[in-house]
Parts: sequence; C-alpha cells; structure tokens
Amino acid sequence: RVARPRGALSAAEGRVARSRGARAEGVFVLDLPPRLWVITVSDFIFNAGLMTSHSFYLLLFWKEKFGYAVAALGVIQMLHRFSLGIPMILAGHAMDRPAVRRHYHALYIGSMAAQGICIALAGIIPAALPAVAIFLVHDIVGATIFGPIRAAFVQREARPERRGRDVALSSGLSSLGTMIGPLLAGWLVDRMAWRDGPYVASGALIVAASLLMFRLKDRPGLAKRRAEAVG
Repeated sequence: RVARPRGALSAAEGRVARSRGARAEGVFVLDLPPRLWVITVSDFIFNAGLMTSHSFYLLLFWKEKFGYAVAALGVIQMLHRFSLGIPMILAGHAMDRPAVRRHYHALYIGSMAAQGICIALAGIIPAALPAVAIFLVHDIVGATIFGPIRAAFVQREARPERRGRDVALSSGLSSLGTMIGPLLAGWLVDRMAWRDGPYVASGALIVAASLLMFRLKDRPGLAKRRAEAVG
C-alpha cells in the first residue's frame, strides 16, 4: 500500500470538495434572465423610494409637521395598513379575468406611478386632513393593484427549472433597496433641513421605478410565443 502524501485528498474527497466549491460559487452568480433583471432593478428602486417615507419617518412626519398626538398617529397607521390588506383581497377577485390580464403591464405601471404621486402630494399639501386623506389612498390605487401583478410577473419570468432560485435571488437583490431609503430620509431632513423631502423623494423614486417597467413590455409576437411554449 502506497502512503498518501500528507494533505493530499483521495479521489472521492476531491470530488466532494469540487462539488462544494461549485455550489458555493453558484450562490454568488447573478444570472437572472434579462426580463427578470428589469423587474428586480425596478423593485430595488421602488423599495428605496418606499422606505424613504415608510421607515422611521413614516409617522414622525405627521407629528412634526401637523402636531398630531401619538393616539392620532396610531389611527393613521391602522388605517394605512387596512387600506392595503382588505382592498388587495377584493382586487384579487378581478386579477384573473381575461380583460384584466390583458392589461397587466399598463395596470402595473399606472398603479405604481399613482402610488408615488399620492405619497409626494401628501408631503407637500399644507393642510392636515387633505394630506392624510391622499396619503391613505396611495395603497388603494397602488400596491393593491401592482402587488399581485408583480408577483405574477416574477413567476412568469423566472425559469421553470430554476424558479425557486430565480425568485429568491430577485427578491433578495431588490430588498437591498430598503437600506437606502432610511439613509436618504435622514439626510434630507437633517442635512438639507427639508421636512417634506422624504415624502417627495419617495414619490419621485416610486414613479421612476414604474417608468422602468416600460422595458418589460412584450414585443410583437413574444406573448404568443411564450404562451405556446408554456402550452
């Protein structure tokens, strides 16, 4: 029997080591399909914008600008969450109708842009009640509609054989945008002394994210080929 040099690996051990190395390397390969990259970058910008107004400054804004008591802030936040969950459940009943599905792309862009506009307006309207009202509308006209469509788009563009990995990678990358929003909000308020800035910047970034989705529009014949491939 020939002694193996110290530190040398057997053939089996070498295969295991190479397999582990390949798996580790694969974790950091950002190989999303091109159309899913569009959704991911749009979501990254959207998350950065949303967290500019929806992180620590979400309720602090209403307290500092309009002097709302803490109890009133609790009511605003309760209505804010209600305006997303219940309307989305109701909107879900319409999402699978053929007439609605044909317009997913336009609904996605329009509803996300509408959400951004509402948030920006809430930041610059000088009167308290109109500002709160337009703020509470932003999810009803926005995330209630584009949220389910975005989930459908991500599933559609992910590769069937790698759907779990593609969805996880897209979600993970886009979530990194949430780190930018709080930093931007703090900079606008403390450095720029612009109290309304986080809401205005939030709306502008969300509108920008919606416009990026124009790049996802199906080319002539693509939708038909995709349907045939799925069939």
